[in-house]
Amino acid sequence: MTDCQVLIASSDLEHRQVLRDIFVNLGLDPMYSANVQETREALATNPISVIFCEKRLTDGGFQEVLALARKLNPKVLVVVASRMENRDEYMEAMRLGAFDVIPFPCHPTDVDWVVIRAMRHWRQKRSLAMTA
Repeated sequence: MTDCQVLIASSDLEHRQVLRDIFVNLGLDPMYSANVQETREALATNPISVIFCEKRLTDGGFQEVLALARKLNPKVLVVVASRMENRDEYMEAMRLGAFDVIPFPCHPTDVDWVVIRAMRHWRQKRSLAMTA
């Protein structure tokens, strides 16, 4: 899995640490951003494959991160970690282009599953682009 770069966009240090530990156990070395501006800088300067983003950041939220990803690198997959209380919020995130929405606080099995799916999806897109 090391060919894929993960970015954790979270304003919460404890949440970043939990996700970091999960990713390290999966053989990944994630990058971090604490807000939308840092996420913009990371996307502009690094080959990010997947972003795990909290619903809210200090200077915006997942909507801005989705828009940035679409603009700067449309191949980036965005996973939203949220305490979304109702189906409408989940559907809104998916409609806006999230790859998936997982419960916050994140549980290792939820993260494992979405990472496996995201990496498979990302690699398939990359392989198709290379053969085209």
